[in-house]
Amino acid sequence: LAVHNNFAVCLFYSKQLAEACDVIEELLRQDPNRFCVEYIVQNLLLLYEFFADAQGRKAVLSELARVFVPEDFEHRAVFGA
Repeated sequence: LAVHNNFAVCLFYSKQLAEACDVIEELLRQDPNRFCVEYIVQNLLLLYEFFADAQGRKAVLSELARVFVPEDFEHRAVFGA
């Protein structure tokens, strides 16, 4: 998990934003129960800030987090709602 996250960060710093998001989104598609953890969600939210459709992307991620994250996930702290 850390390798994928670090790779996404490297892609971001290499100005490959879409590819960075793809790396993390693919993890969430593969196994949201396993990979929908707070730091992954937070990093993806930060990447989404650079997209014109950020609000829509964040809304989808918020719903995914509501369904798949552990009960101790700080949903309010991460999403502000």
